[in-house]
Amino acid sequence: MHKRELGAKLFERTNHSVSLTDEGLLFRRRAQDIVALATQDVIRPGDLIGTLVFTIHINTPEHKALVEWSGEFARDMDFCANYNVLHNAVIVARERKGAVICLEQDCHYDDMFFLPLDPPLLVGSVLAWNEGQTQSRATKAFLRFLQDRK
Repeated sequence: MHKRELGAKLFERTNHSVSLTDEGLLFRRRAQDIVALATQDVIRPGDLIGTLVFTIHINTPEHKALVEWSGEFARDMDFCANYNVLHNAVIVARERKGAVICLEQDCHYDDMFFLPLDPPLLVGSVLAWNEGQTQSRATKAFLRFLQDRK
């Protein structure tokens, strides 16, 4: 990578030595964290310290459950941003070299992979709609699909 790609100076060069700048130290630390995550099969509490974490909105029961799951490590985690559309979070996390906390989905993003949390973090979901609203065939089929999965 070049300096212009990162937007930061990583090295300080003199006639006799090369040393990392503060930005270089941060980049190295983040790169090491990401490489460590890439070799794991699961994410455990504490594994995300030093990694940018993208999660759903902070003022939700799901985020509070994640904080509880993280335990004492939550205060040291960098919850840098939140999202409501997974695709957007993946784009930002890819650029900023972070981790996205999400429900496992049947989708693929290049250069990204899904790691389950261990111990598992179970959260509920709610589906709501206006009772008197006319439903399309697609909506009715979707609701039947959900009811059949109970």
